[in-house]
Amino acid sequence: VHGSLFAESGWKQKHTKGHQAAGKLHVVWNVDGQWIDDFLITPGRRGDSPVSLQLRLLPDKMYVFDRAYNDFDFWKKIVDQGSDFVTRLKDCKSHSALQKKVFRGKKDKYGVLYDGSYTSTSLSAKKSKMKLRHIIYRDRLTKKIFHFVTSDRKASAKAIADVYKKRWAVELLFR
Repeated sequence: VHGSLFAESGWKQKHTKGHQAAGKLHVVWNVDGQWIDDFLITPGRRGDSPVSLQLRLLPDKMYVFDRAYNDFDFWKKIVDQGSDFVTRLKDCKSHSALQKKVFRGKKDKYGVLYDGSYTSTSLSAKKSKMKLRHIIYRDRLTKKIFHFVTSDRKASAKAIADVYKKRWAVELLFR
C-alpha cells in the first residue's frame, strides 16, 4: 500500500520504515461464480471481526470464512439476513478437551469425528436462541483436524467440511 495513506489515522504502523504502510483487504468471495460480491479495505492493524459487521450480506447464501471472523454478532447478522455460515473455530481449552474425548481410542480415524451443538460464551449468544453446530473433521490427506461452527442445521457434516474446503480458492486468488 502506498505510503501516502499515512495522512489517514490508523494507517501508519508502529515500526514502519520509510514510506511503508499496511492495509487489509476483506473480501466476500463468491466461490461458485468466482467473483467478488463485496470488499472493504482497512488499515493493517484493524481486527477482522469488527470490520465484518460492515460487509453487505445477501439472503439465501452460505458464508464461509476463516477463524479470524469469530464474532457472534456477525454470525447473528448472517442468520438474521436469511443465510448460513461456516467458520473454523479458534483453538481453546474446551475444544482441545472435546477433541481428546472424541479421539479416545480412534487415533487413525478420518472424516467427520463429531457433530454436536455449539454454545458460544459471548453475552449476545446467551441472550440469543440461535442454535449452532460444532463439527470436528480430520482430513485424510493432510491429517489436519478442523473444528467448524455452522448455523446450517440441514447439511451433512461432511458437506459442511467440503464447503469450507472450497474457501481456499480466495487464498489462491490473492497469492
